[in-house]
Amino acid sequence: MQFFTIHNYRTVKVDMWHLFAFLACLNVVHAHVQCTCPERKPGDPEPDFVITAKVVREEVDDDGTARYEINGTRILQPTRPGSFSTTLHTKGDNAIVFAGKLVARSRYLIEGKFNGNGQQVITGCELLGGCQEDELKEPR
Repeated sequence: MQFFTIHNYRTVKVDMWHLFAFLACLNVVHAHVQCTCPERKPGDPEPDFVITAKVVREEVDDDGTARYEINGTRILQPTRPGSFSTTLHTKGDNAIVFAGKLVARSRYLIEGKFNGNGQQVITGCELLGGCQEDELKEPR
């Protein structure tokens, strides 16, 4: 059983072009960054720190774990005194591994633990505001 017949090859080619153009436009519209933070579970450990920070850069290590450089840090809950580093890690001692992915130029509420070396390891996050913070420029 044949569902359709092609009477004019040129019409089919134009229709396919329209389909590809539509899909490309749809991809651009939905290309904004989605929140990639895993949901917290009731049994998750209490964090050692809670901060808000903007992710500046991501560096991936050889083992696949990431380090994030942050700035604009606002410390909401420290449990140990001392300075706060500008680098966050996704893997720490005791098999702490952060399953999410932070996006550069986005601001997050970040929870974490300190590992044995004093490094800050991300255990949870939540995207704040828009994903891509555009700089507002003053009119000239």
